[in-house]
Amino acid sequence: MMDYLNNMMTVSLQGTILLISPLFLTFSALSHLIYFILVVSFMFFEHFKRCSILQVGWIPSITWVMYRFFGLGMMIMFN
Repeated sequence: MMDYLNNMMTVSLQGTILLISPLFLTFSALSHLIYFILVVSFMFFEHFKRCSILQVGWIPSITWVMYRFFGLGMMIMFN
């Protein structure tokens, strides 16, 4: 269990670092959207890869995506 949490914290940290950097740059909204999609895709594949290595199956990856969509919906609703 602790290996899983450590791996997922690493994936989240990588995503956070990648998503913070464009905040200081000026691009069009479309460029930011494309960058966001690329980062989330990278995070998903990294999450899936680490789940495969830990042999925990694909269900944590699916629930991780559902959690991200829930967070995105909350941000859209309260923005």
